[in-house]
Amino acid sequence: MVAAERALLEDQGVTPLYYTNEATLVKTSVKGVVFNGAGSPYNFKEAYIK
Repeated sequence: MVAAERALLEDQGVTPLYYTNEATLVKTSVKGVVFNGAGSPYNFKEAYIK
């Protein structure tokens, strides 16, 4: 697996065609918000205001 990964990195076997990005602004008093890269983008389950 290490050799396969090295070959991909050296030969650039995979090239992303686009990269999605999103700016998010959250007040500094809001704590515990989880930002996920996959699935639901935000998790406010354990969020609280300090």
